[in-house]
Amino acid sequence: MRIPCFLAFIATLALSSETSVVESPYLQSSHFVRVLEHWSEHVPRYLSSISFHLSGERIHLQLERRRGSFHHNYRSTFVSSNGSTTGGLHSLEIYHGTEENWAVVTRISPGVFVGAFSWRGKDYHMDPSFIIDRSIIDETVIYPVEDVIQSSTPSNLTYAPVLEEAPSSLSNLLRLTRKRRQTVSAVKSRCSLEVVADHFFFDMVGHHSQAIATRYIAGLIERVNAIFVKIDWGEDNEGVPLANMGLSIKHILVHENPSNEANHYNSKSPTFLQHNKETPWDVPNLLQSFTRLNSARNRNRYCLRLLLTARPVNTSVRGMAYVANLSKSGGICADIQAAGLQYNTLVVNVYDGTAMRLLVTREVDLIISHEMGHAWGANHDEDYGREECKPSFRDGGLFIMHAHTLSGYDENNSKFSNCSRASIREILSDRRENCFEAERVSSCGNGLVEEGEECDEGGRFHDGIHHCCTHECTLIPEAKCSPLNEPCCSPTCDYHVKGYECQQMSIAHCSNVSRCTGISAKCPSPDPVFDGTPCVEGGVCLNGTCKSYCERLGKKSCMCEKEHESCLRCCSSSSSSGESLCVPVEGAPILPDGFKCIIGRCNNSTCIRDNNDIVSQFFGQLSDRSSWTAFISSNLVAILIIFSLCVYLPIACCITTRDNNSVPVSIAPLPQTKHRTTTAVYTPVYNQMHNQVNNQIFNR
Repeated sequence: MRIPCFLAFIATLALSSETSVVESPYLQSSHFVRVLEHWSEHVPRYLSSISFHLSGERIHLQLERRRGSFHHNYRSTFVSSNGSTTGGLHSLEIYHGTEENWAVVTRISPGVFVGAFSWRGKDYHMDPSFIIDRSIIDETVIYPVEDVIQSSTPSNLTYAPVLEEAPSSLSNLLRLTRKRRQTVSAVKSRCSLEVVADHFFFDMVGHHSQAIATRYIAGLIERVNAIFVKIDWGEDNEGVPLANMGLSIKHILVHENPSNEANHYNSKSPTFLQHNKETPWDVPNLLQSFTRLNSARNRNRYCLRLLLTARPVNTSVRGMAYVANLSKSGGICADIQAAGLQYNTLVVNVYDGTAMRLLVTREVDLIISHEMGHAWGANHDEDYGREECKPSFRDGGLFIMHAHTLSGYDENNSKFSNCSRASIREILSDRRENCFEAERVSSCGNGLVEEGEECDEGGRFHDGIHHCCTHECTLIPEAKCSPLNEPCCSPTCDYHVKGYECQQMSIAHCSNVSRCTGISAKCPSPDPVFDGTPCVEGGVCLNGTCKSYCERLGKKSCMCEKEHESCLRCCSSSSSSGESLCVPVEGAPILPDGFKCIIGRCNNSTCIRDNNDIVSQFFGQLSDRSSWTAFISSNLVAILIIFSLCVYLPIACCITTRDNNSVPVSIAPLPQTKHRTTTAVYTPVYNQMHNQVNNQIFNR
C-alpha cells in the first residue's frame, strides 16, 4: 500500500500550490468541469441536453426528463431548530439519457449535476464539486468509475440482530392476472420509503439548501432503484414472476438543525449516554436511536425507513440494516413488536470518518444498495459458504452483498449473487403483498404528461397560473393543449398555425428546422441537415450525426503527447506493429483557445501550463509508457524535489525510530479482514479540513 500513499502525497503538493481547484487524493483522474445546459426552446423548465469538455473531448448528452422514483402521495418536510415543520415541494429535476448513451442524472443547481452516464463504452460518475471541496459550489466533478483510489482501511457494511421474534406472517400471494385500473398498476412492485436526513447531511451534502438536499436524495434513490428494477428475482410461491421490484420515495424529512433531545440521532453531541456512560456515536447506535424514535411516529406507514447522515464518527462502519428473514421481524414490511418498535430501518453514513471526507456518488450508491439488500432479505455473500457467490476479479469480481465496500469497477459489483437472489425471493414471496404498493404510472403535478393525463403544467412545483390545464391534469373546456407541455400549442390553448417554427436548426445534433403541422400540438421530428454540413469541433454531419474531424478520416481523436504539438488537431491510427499512434493531421486547423492540451490549456495555438491539473496529468502519464519522456522533461523540477524527499524522509524516519526505541508503544490491531475493501487515502490536508469542519459543527 506504499503507492497510494505516494499518490496522496503528490495530490497534497497540488492542493497546497493552488486551492481554487482541488484534485482529489482518492479520485485518480477527476476533472472539475463547467456543464453547459441546453434548454428546450418551447417546453419551459425542461433540459434537452448538457455538454462539457472532458480530457480534450466535447461530450454532449441528450436527456429526457423523468418522473423519478416517487410515490403518488410524495411529500417533503423540513424541521427547524425549534422543532417546527414546514412542507414543501421542489422541482426534482431527474433526467435519463438515450439508448445510445445511458445516463441517470439529477440537476442540483445551475451547472451542477449528480449521477452517472456512459460515453464511448466507459462509465463515468458526476458529483457536485462541493462534495470534494466545499469552497467550489458551481461546478461538477466527473470521474471514471475505476479511478477511485483504494487504501488498506477496512470499510465495513453490516446488519443488526433483531431483538424480538416476529409473529408468523400471513402471505396474501399475488394474483396471476396483471390488470390496469385507471393509472395504477395492479402489481405490487414498489417498496415505499421514508428518507430522513440529519443536520450533518443537510450541512455537508445539502449545503444548507432544501432544494439541494432533496434533489441529491431523489437522484440517489433513482440510481439505486435502477439497480433493483432490472433484476429478475425469479418467481414467488405461486409461480408469479418477481420482476420490476423497486423503490418509491413517499416522504423526505430533512433536519435543518440539531435536535435538543438527548440521545437523539440528530443530536450534535459527539457522544450519547449509554448505561450512564458517555459513548461516542457510531452507526449501530444511530440505528438504535432512529428505530426507537421513529417507530411510534411512522408505525406501518412505510415499507422501509432510511436515515442518511454525514456525522464525522471515527469508525469503519458505513451502513447498517436489519435483515429480513422468515422467522424474525426485521427488514421490509416488518411487524410491530411488543415494545412498539418496528425494525424496518437502515442507516447509511456518507461521511468517511477514517479518511475524513465525504463519500463520492459511486460509493454511496453501492452502500445503500447493499443495505437495501439486507432489508430485502440477503445476508453477506461470505455467509452462504458458496464459492460461486464470491468469485475472483477474473470471474467478474465480488457481488454487491460482499461484507466490505466495493470499488464499483468490477462487473459484478452492482449485481446480486445467486445466493442473495434466492434469499430475497423468499422474502418477496412472503411479505410483498403485506406492504408493497402498485407502481404509480402517473403523478399529476410533476410537469410531465403521463399515462392517464391530458396535460400537466407542474402546479406542485411552482406558483404559476394554470391557463389550459386543471389541477386534476385535464384540459379546461375548449382547450386543445397546453403550451407548457407541447411546443406546437399556442398561449390560447390551441394549435399553432401550420409552418410555425417549433424547433430550431441544431448544428450539434445535425438536425434541421422543424415546423408545426397545424393539426397537432406535437413538434414533428426534424429532418437531418445535408451530409457534409459543418458541426461542432471541426466535424461534419453524416446521416444526421455529427462525425468528429478524426472520425470522418476513419481514425480516433486523441491528444498529441509532445507539448508543441498538443494544440494541433491529432488523430490516432494503428501502425503496422498494431500499436496505436497519435500524430498531428497535416493541414488540419489548430485547436481553439481553452481546449485541453498535454500540460494545461491551449492559448493562441500554444499549450499553457495549468497548475490546477498537475495531479490528473501525472496519473494520465503513468498509464502510457511512451509519454514518460515528455512528462519528465516538462516536470523536471518537481520530480527532483520529490526524489530528494523520497531519499530524505526514509533517513529521517530511521533516525526518529532509533531515538524512540526505548519508548514503549501500544498499537491497537486493525480488525481482521480477508476481503478486498475500498476507501479513501488519508492526507494531512483533509485532516486539517476535517478539524475545521468539526470546529464549525461542534462550536469548539
